[in-house]
Amino acid sequence: MPAPGLARGLALWGAFAASAGIMAKFVFNWRVYHPAEPWARRVAGAGIVVVTAVLAASLFVGGVHQGVEIPRWYLTRGVFQALCLLWGAGEAVLYWDKMRRRQRLGLADPSVTNRFLLWGVAAGAAGLGTAIGVTFQLATGIPSAEVPGLLLSSSLHGLVAAIAMWLAFVPPRAYTRWVYAQGTAASQAD
Repeated sequence: MPAPGLARGLALWGAFAASAGIMAKFVFNWRVYHPAEPWARRVAGAGIVVVTAVLAASLFVGGVHQGVEIPRWYLTRGVFQALCLLWGAGEAVLYWDKMRRRQRLGLADPSVTNRFLLWGVAAGAAGLGTAIGVTFQLATGIPSAEVPGLLLSSSLHGLVAAIAMWLAFVPPRAYTRWVYAQGTAASQAD
């Protein structure tokens, strides 16, 4: 069994990494989809402030939480993680729809168009899985890690997200050929 100091240190780095990832996703959603929109900057800023506050509170108020005993206030980070992921998923799917229209006119590459859909699926699956787990724990007080059905749900959502990201960033040649064939068929049908 690892020493308590080591476990606390690893939990601390995990909390920092998770918080940094959520903050980066807020910035990504703002800068990629709405760089000139003040509302998007404010939403991203508010998300970063909340995630930072939860991290600071966990360090100074209750310590970094390990294991399954997580106080409800700490789940705020999970709520904002889910919101951020679902925001990004919605934006990606909306952009995919725009790209499909451009693709039909010969103005967009089928592979790039498909990557927006895959990014939306990945972020949506991760966001939905997070939302289910956090909602359950907030509603019942039972840690989601103690419920086999929720662990299965989380695992399946993670699997869908991982497969979608794999296809988006390192697609097999057969998948890329299929995407181009679908894009060509769609262009010829119009």
